[in-house]
Amino acid sequence: MLATSLVETGHQLAEQMGIDWAKFTAQTINFLLVLGVLWYFAYRPVLRMLADRKRLIQEGLADAERGRQSLAQAEEERRKILREAEARSERMVAEARAAADVQGAKRLAAAQTQAETLVQQARETMTRDRAKLEVEMRQELVRLVVLTTGKVVGRVLTPQDEERLRQEAVAQIAG
Repeated sequence: MLATSLVETGHQLAEQMGIDWAKFTAQTINFLLVLGVLWYFAYRPVLRMLADRKRLIQEGLADAERGRQSLAQAEEERRKILREAEARSERMVAEARAAADVQGAKRLAAAQTQAETLVQQARETMTRDRAKLEVEMRQELVRLVVLTTGKVVGRVLTPQDEERLRQEAVAQIAG
């Protein structure tokens, strides 16, 4: 009974509001048809387009991320190459310095050897010149002694006198 009274109350209320159930049902069917057509021909393509756009945006973001990673890798590779080049150049400079030091040491040793050789040759030359000069001085001294003695004595010396005087002069000079 309650259900019947509710149905009757609903009909009365619908009539008071001016609702015609046949028209309402036809309009509802028309609305559902338009909704279905719009869903099929408008809403689904828009959703598909939005999904495609979302996919393209995600791909673009992924590409951008890959690009950033590639750029970071390239930057790291560039830094690595620069570090290697710097290390290589430092090694080359160190090797060049070491080679220059070795070369300098060789040249210094050669110069020292040459200087020692020149000093030794100069000493030998001085010794020879000194001995030669001493011989010449002795000969000159002997000649002067003989000449002076001959003038002092006033006579000509015999070869035995000259030899004796020569030996005495040499003994005095050497001694």
